[in-house]
Amino acid sequence: LDGTSADPSNRGWHYSLIKHCAFLLGQGADLVYTADDPFNSWSDDRYQGTIFPLPGPGMFASMLRPVLPLGSHDQVHCCGKGGNVGARFIMESGIDMLKFQGHNGDRQSIMMVGDRFGTDIRGATHAGILSCLVESGCEKATDQSFYPLDTATFTAPSVDYLHPYGPGASAGG
Repeated sequence: LDGTSADPSNRGWHYSLIKHCAFLLGQGADLVYTADDPFNSWSDDRYQGTIFPLPGPGMFASMLRPVLPLGSHDQVHCCGKGGNVGARFIMESGIDMLKFQGHNGDRQSIMMVGDRFGTDIRGATHAGILSCLVESGCEKATDQSFYPLDTATFTAPSVDYLHPYGPGASAGG
């Protein structure tokens, strides 16, 4: 079921769904989700300049974790960049793709660019590569204190500033 779909027949984060999830998890099913993001940003043209936080996968995973049997930490799999298995599934696959394209694999010459500490920057940290937080997205450098283990190597106002001819380029190229 999709809690954010425009199709009303797909909306369904209700008690019955949660109850069935709790039953399955309590009986040993694995909890697999995409990212620890507590919310996803959403905008509506009727409210120009307003960003609404919609529930993200991390919020639902946090809600479902208490129904897991004690000692079942190996039943929880966050497959996104910053997740407990994301480094293996996402980051290492990306590094392997770079090597296939001729990169030497030196992790100090690979950088993850993203707008969230808990996914993008955490994924880079787990993979041992450089990271850049772009502040044009969800989080700002001032949010760093909320993520003491996920330190960005660099910050930039936006991805435009990462290009040699972008707004941050020195005069004369």
